[in-house]
Amino acid sequence: MLQNRPIVLVLLAAALIYAGLDAIYATVGLWSSGRLGLNFAFLLVPAGIGLLRLSEGWRRFTLYTLMLAVIGLFGFLGYEIVRPGQMAVSWFGTRVEGVFRYVIFGALLGCGSLVVSWAFHTLTRPEIKHLFEVNAEPQSDTIHLG
Repeated sequence: MLQNRPIVLVLLAAALIYAGLDAIYATVGLWSSGRLGLNFAFLLVPAGIGLLRLSEGWRRFTLYTLMLAVIGLFGFLGYEIVRPGQMAVSWFGTRVEGVFRYVIFGALLGCGSLVVSWAFHTLTRPEIKHLFEVNAEPQSDTIHLG
């Protein structure tokens, strides 16, 4: 399945699968402690597999998910601008305050922006898009029953 796949696409798919498995782990951890929770990031597992299989639908799903991530990043930034210091910022499980808090917040926001930009750039590169177009099955307007 990985033959002739660009390494950046394989790395992106692996990152998505890892993030999805982490979401599943966190959800199971909530359930085991008696709390109810659902993290829709578990959908990143089939998205990563879909990217490895060159599924155009999962490529589009991933692009839409990246757009939601951009909205979330801007939301965090906007909230911090409107209500400075109200959002909890942790560094390895320890809540940070003062100037160091803004350094950590900026670094996390910057790293998140770089990862999202890299993923979006990877999925929209012409040679990557071409792989998905070549692999796509021809669509027809007729519905076949049976």
